[in-house]
Amino acid sequence: MGEFIVSLAVAALVVGTAFGCTGKTVDTEGSGNMGGITQTQGEKIDFDVVTLRESGMVAEESMYELKSDGKGGVIISQYLGRWRFDDTVALEDCVIRRAVGGAELYEKAAKLLGECNISDWSGFTGYNPNVLDGISFTFEAKLSDGKTVYASGSNAFPENYHKLNSDIYTLLEEYGEEIPRKQ
Repeated sequence: MGEFIVSLAVAALVVGTAFGCTGKTVDTEGSGNMGGITQTQGEKIDFDVVTLRESGMVAEESMYELKSDGKGGVIISQYLGRWRFDDTVALEDCVIRRAVGGAELYEKAAKLLGECNISDWSGFTGYNPNVLDGISFTFEAKLSDGKTVYASGSNAFPENYHKLNSDIYTLLEEYGEEIPRKQ
């Protein structure tokens, strides 16, 4: 059984390498942790603003924004539109779903960031040249302690990226409401 598991691990490494799945994380401060951020996976991560932006082959961009209201609550917004490509389109015109919540929603969002271990994402840059029509992402978190986590990639993502993306959507589904598109 052990040989089978080792074989699977080697196969995964070979397949990942063959398909150009290159993602690297850089310890920018030489401290042994990413960006000088110390966090145990699963602990909540207090934040001021978190943005997760994706773009692909369409002319619209998608973005989640989690923003502390400064009073223990949070505003979570989902945007879809051309605000970065068209000067006549304001970001607020592109909001399609929004959740405004108190401490309960903030705590859920902060715990999600910890579960996804976003502190390990700082300095991640990923690129997969073998995907032609894929997704590029940019992630930025301004934490309550003043530190920033920044990651980006093209068809390569940090660990738990897809969990974070889908769980933010779930929070919006559970706590938010749809906003009619203005554009």
